[in-house]
Parts: sequence; C-alpha cells; structure tokens
Amino acid sequence: MDVTSAATARVEHGQFPTVDKAHIKSEIIPEIAQWSLTNGLALATDKATVSKVAPTTVFPTPIPRQSFDQAKALQKPFNQLYAQIANSDWLIKETEQLAKVDPDFTGKLLKLYQEKTAKSKQTTNFGIFRSDYLIDEKTKSVKQVEFNTVSVSFGGLSSKVG
Repeated sequence: MDVTSAATARVEHGQFPTVDKAHIKSEIIPEIAQWSLTNGLALATDKATVSKVAPTTVFPTPIPRQSFDQAKALQKPFNQLYAQIANSDWLIKETEQLAKVDPDFTGKLLKLYQEKTAKSKQTTNFGIFRSDYLIDEKTKSVKQVEFNTVSVSFGGLSSKVG
C-alpha cells in the first residue's frame, strides 16, 4: 500500500494521517509547490516577476466532534443576533460613519444598499455568512474569532484548491 492509500484508509477510520516528515519535506511539499505554480494557485510578491505558492495544507485539520457540534449549535443564536443587528438603525449609522473613511469600498457598498432598499418593497433579507472559530486546546471549546459578511480574499483561487 502506498503512502496516499494508507493515509486515506486512516482518514476513513477517523484517524489523522501520518506521513514521515522527511517524505513531506522532500517529496510532498515540492510536488504541491510545482503543481500550484503551474496551475495558478499562486500569489504575486513585492517583485513583479516573482510569485509564491498560495497558503496550502498537506492534510485537513481534524476537529474534535464535541467542538464541531458546539460550533454547529451556536449558529442559530448567532444568526438570530446578526439578523437583529442587520435590521437595526444602529448598523446603518455605524456604516455611514465607516463609509466616510472608506469611501471606495464601504461607501460604495452603502450607496448600493441605499439605492436598492429605497426601491424595494421586499421585507425579507437573505445573507450568506461564514464564522471562523479557533478551538481551545485544553477544553476543546470553540471561540468565534471572525464573522464574515463579505469574504473575498482568495476567491479566485478557490476553484484551484480542490
């Protein structure tokens, strides 16, 4: 059985794959780098003629079941909270203040929002959001570290990652 098949078998049985670190360094990382650079999974650097491999991982990070379940259980209350904030005057006032110092992004988003809502009779909102969590190593409890309403970094690379 080769390394990939053995690792796949362990993952299917709930075990995190183990691969010799020397093999990762000498074989896997150079292969990922070569594939990434030839397939466009790359980022520009300060030098116009130099690129680097976009951040990647060799294996997915395992998440303890209790942490996953806790994050999943948090979604409904968080979504209710965010919906209340989204439907409040407070958020518009704060966004207007932010738009003054960030007219090119926030200002344009606010203007678009105001133009569309002024013409709309729609009372239902729809959002696609992403919450990012870190897991406390000791307690395995999840800590929300980010809530994304607009997540655009690496958008063009997402089709390359899979």
